Amino acid sequence: MTALLAAPGLDVNATAGDGYTALMFAADGGHTETVTVLLAAPGLDVNAADGVGQTALNIAEGYGHVEIVSLLYVHVAVVLCDFYRDIKTVRASK
Repeated sequence: MTALLAAPGLDVNATAGDGYTALMFAADGGHTETVTVLLAAPGLDVNAADGVGQTALNIAEGYGHVEIVSLLYVHVAVVLCDFYRDIKTVRASK
């Protein structure tokens, strides 16, 4: 799967008709290993929402996939920390 995710032109955020991404399908099905691999994919939008506004985190929470919920919370926290660090760096450089 890791090799597939590295394929040129692959859109890791591609959606099905209902707006589900690969991450959402994995979260829905409780596929922890797949979620882990997808979270490492460059360009992944962990906050993408489906046709009714649910994210992969909402879906995992709804199905009680606790381990996946934890993985997604940690990933979102890291993304936010990077974002705020970048803002702080920009402000310090002014």
